[in-house]
Amino acid sequence: MLLTLDGQTLISGSGDNTIKFRNLKTRKIDRILKAETTALAITPDGKTLLSGGENGGRIRVWSLVTGKQIGSFTPPLPKKEDLISGSERASAPITLAVSKDGKMLLCGGYDDSFQSGGVRSTDGKGFKAWDLKTGKLVHDLSLGTSIDALIISPDSKTFIAGGLGREIILRDIKTGKSVMELTGHAGGIYGLAISSDGKILYSGSGDKSVKVWQIKS
Repeated sequence: MLLTLDGQTLISGSGDNTIKFRNLKTRKIDRILKAETTALAITPDGKTLLSGGENGGRIRVWSLVTGKQIGSFTPPLPKKEDLISGSERASAPITLAVSKDGKMLLCGGYDDSFQSGGVRSTDGKGFKAWDLKTGKLVHDLSLGTSIDALIISPDSKTFIAGGLGREIILRDIKTGKSVMELTGHAGGIYGLAISSDGKILYSGSGDKSVKVWQIKS
């Protein structure tokens, strides 16, 4: 679920393959879109909605003005040499994030790259990133864990991810190279937030704790 930038509409995606827009003042549903949905995000200008679901990893692009689909981002099929069972596909998005400068779309999903043949169902690459202007797939890789939480720093230079692996991963958004990793949780990471100045990071975990990290002085 998420709020529109004006705070007047709650947008929710459901397993019934709908995206609903609820007016928070009237409490009535103003619009319903038909789409498989496991993750949602809004661009910084508030004009565009992005949704992803169980459809081969495809992310749909919607106009929030018209309610019509205006595009999509579809990850490539795995290369033959990377296949084990032969039926692997890109994982469905668990979480989506758009950089504050509006240039990058990031997608975190399930990663079963550690599984043996016959068990794997995804391409083993749980992290994907697209250039929103060109539509080019910039990153398609594994972070070593399924990604349940994904945010971007206010300066749009670093992405921060967490999941079943218990570590908090910080990487350069352009190069994909590691910036740092934070350890200390005894469970998976399921919630992340960052202060407006990018100095303080908050993490929520399955170990029933919320930790506060100073990542910049």
